[in-house]
Amino acid sequence: MKLKYFYKKSVDLKLTINTKIYTLDRVLAILMEYIILNNGVKMPKLGFGTINQFGDQIIDNVAFALNNGYQLIDTANRYGNEVEVGKGLKKRKSS
Repeated sequence: MKLKYFYKKSVDLKLTINTKIYTLDRVLAILMEYIILNNGVKMPKLGFGTINQFGDQIIDNVAFALNNGYQLIDTANRYGNEVEVGKGLKKRKSS
């Protein structure tokens, strides 16, 4: 399955899966499945990717993803956006 995301506005997030466009809530309902890791931890199969995002864009996008059901933020040190991801985590709505 080919999955990619694009942005019109940070509040109008849509995802393209194999050429079909879905709203975020529909994708989460379809794809929010989990795998069990060797240590017994349950991990979502679908995560929000943060590569090639910087500045206010990623802050808003991470907060939006978390506020709309994402439970996994895919990040790596080599992306160089740890500060912005952290700000997005802080910006999300409190539960």
